[in-house]
Amino acid sequence: MSIRHIGFDLDGTLIDTRELIVASIVGCVAPHHRERASERAEARVRESPTAILAEFGVSGLQSYWKLHARMCGHARLFSSHTRATLERLRSHGVTLSVVTSLPAQPANKLLAAAGLRDLFGLVDTYASRRFRKPAPELLEDHLAEIGIDPSQSAYLGDTEGDMQMASRAGAHAWAAGWSEAPRARLREAGAERIIVAIEDLIDTAFRH
Repeated sequence: MSIRHIGFDLDGTLIDTRELIVASIVGCVAPHHRERASERAEARVRESPTAILAEFGVSGLQSYWKLHARMCGHARLFSSHTRATLERLRSHGVTLSVVTSLPAQPANKLLAAAGLRDLFGLVDTYASRRFRKPAPELLEDHLAEIGIDPSQSAYLGDTEGDMQMASRAGAHAWAAGWSEAPRARLREAGAERIIVAIEDLIDTAFRH
């Protein structure tokens, strides 16, 4: 059976936000803390910025998200083949969507800056549903809205939580080969395949 639908995580999967996250954290702290804050952020870039900023006396994320929006040009697609690959999938009848833990405004701003927003029929963000990653109900509800059976869908993500969510929802869990997470841990979390390059999605979807 061919895959009818592919859902995507956003940062760390489609878009490389490491530099953006670090710059946004560093911009929130006092100048004399910035070198240490940069080191902390680089080492823990996939953790919530709340805990990192708290170490430097910054509470809340209001300033962080303002800087994040202002500096979204720091983010880059992981591959220059991303748009062409997604367009080709759509031309073959595969529908596409996004399920991300980012709030709505930064998620949509990143998609627009990357030139990808028009390719996704549905974008679910933090708080757009009652469940959060890695709850499988989040993906189940997302796919139900689109009218796709989980067994006919795949989800591409870069974290163990992404793999747990997809596999427990009954979807095909595909791990981004460029993830910072060790491949062994992604497989243990439920990854069925490791996608080495974004363009490999085409053959993977149609020979499944």
